[in-house]
Amino acid sequence: EAEPYGKAYGNFSNATRLYDLTKYELEECPLFQATFDIVGDYTKDTVVNLDMKDMTGAVLDSSVESGRRLYPFFNHFAKQAAFDEHCQTLASLSDPTPIPTIEPTTAEPTTVEPTTVAPTTVAPTTVAPTTVAPTTVAPTTVAPTTVAPTTVGPKSFTVTATSNFSNKDVKEYTTSDKQVKVTYSLRASQLIACGEWQFTYDNTILKFNKATTGYPEASVMPYIDSVGGSVTNVWDRESFSDAYGNFSNVPGGYDFMNGRVLFEATFDIVGNYDRDTTINLQLLNLGAIDMTTEQIKLVDYIVDGIPTTKFDEECAGTAVLDGPDVPTVPTTEPTTVAPTTEEPTTEPATTAPVPTTEPATTAPVPTTEPATTTPVPTSEPASTAAPTSEPTSTQAPSATSATGATSRTATPDSTSSTTTGNGTVKTSDSPVAIMLLILLVAATGFVVIVRKREMDK
Repeated sequence: EAEPYGKAYGNFSNATRLYDLTKYELEECPLFQATFDIVGDYTKDTVVNLDMKDMTGAVLDSSVESGRRLYPFFNHFAKQAAFDEHCQTLASLSDPTPIPTIEPTTAEPTTVEPTTVAPTTVAPTTVAPTTVAPTTVAPTTVAPTTVAPTTVGPKSFTVTATSNFSNKDVKEYTTSDKQVKVTYSLRASQLIACGEWQFTYDNTILKFNKATTGYPEASVMPYIDSVGGSVTNVWDRESFSDAYGNFSNVPGGYDFMNGRVLFEATFDIVGNYDRDTTINLQLLNLGAIDMTTEQIKLVDYIVDGIPTTKFDEECAGTAVLDGPDVPTVPTTEPTTVAPTTEEPTTEPATTAPVPTTEPATTAPVPTTEPATTTPVPTSEPASTAAPTSEPTSTQAPSATSATGATSRTATPDSTSSTTTGNGTVKTSDSPVAIMLLILLVAATGFVVIVRKREMDK
C-alpha cells in the first residue's frame, strides 16, 4: 500500500537473542536490500534513500552482569557517537543477477504413412418377438402424515478470545450482531521497551473492519502508534487469517504502568453464524527497561512466547470481547498478612485526690466589757448607782424565707457571715467582714472613752 507514496517503513526487534552482525563481512551482511523495475522513460535522475530513526545496539562487556552493554546508535533520526565507534556502513548500487533464458528447441517433423484397413461385413440376425401378458397391480392408498411445524430460532455462534498473557473471554453472537470487537490490555510495572506479536483468526467468519482499523495504516495498537516505533502487516496478511506486529522504543519506552490497550480490533461478521471460532494474540517477545539502574538494561518479560517469572510478578493482561473503551486491567494483589489481635489492656482508673476543705477559722468578735462607773458624790442623801452599760453584741442581719428558715445573706463578693449561739461571728476572709469588725471595735472604744470622760467631770 505504500508504493504509490514512494516510501516504505520497516521495524525489527529481538531483545532477548539480538542480531549478531559481527561475524559477517560488510558486503555479506545487508541490512536492507531491494530490487526495482525501471518503469520510467530514462529522462530524469532519481534518488533512493534509507533513513534510520531509532536503533539500539548491544556491545559485549564482561564488566556488567548481563555480559552486554546497550548503546543508542540512533535516536529520532540523530546518529549517536556510539554508532561511529562500533559500526560501519556501506551503500552500493548494482545490477541484479540476470535471469537465464531458455532457448526453445525445434524438432524435425515426422511423417507417418497411413494404413488402410479392409472393411468387414457382418450378416444381420433376426430375433423373434416375445409377447408378455400384462399384469394388473391393485392400487394402495397411503394415509397422509402431518408433520408439526418446528420453530427455528436465530442462528448463533461463539467467539473465544485467548492469548498467552491474559485470561480468555467467551461471547455468543446471533444474526442480529454484525460486528465483533476484541481488546487486549496490558499493565506492567516498568517501561516496555519492545515487543513482537502474532494475531490469528478465521477470515471466513471475521474480516477486519477497515473504518475502525484505520485502512491503510492498520492502527491496531492505538497507544503504541501514538508514541511511534510500530509496524504491522494486517492488510498484507488478510488472506492468510493472521497478522504480525512489532514495536520498539529504546530508551524512551512505552508506559503501561496504569494499564493501557495493547491491541484492539473490530471485525465484520461475514460467516454464516453456523460454527464457533477463536481469535488469539500471542506475544512472541516482550522486553522492559530496568528502571533500577542508571545503565540501559533490558528485562525479559516474555521469551519465545513463554512468560517469565518476572512477567508473572510485575505484569497482568486482560482479553475482553465488546468491552468498554476504557479497559480495566487487574492489579497485582498485595500480599495479605493475617492481622494479629492483641488483648486490650485496661489501665487502672486513676482517682484524683479529693481536695480537703479546711474549716473556716472564725475570728472571735471581741466583746465589750461593761464599763465600771464610780458613783459621783452628790448632795443628795440617796446614792444612785451608776448606770452600767449592757454588753452589746452585733449580729449580721439575716434574711428569712417564706417558710421562716433563716438563710445566709449573700454579700456582693459572694461571701457571708453568720452568728452562732454564743455570740461568735463566723466570717470568711471577705474585706467587708473585716471592715464590720473594725467598725465594731472602733464604736466600742468610742463609747468607753465618752463614758469615762463623763465620769471624770
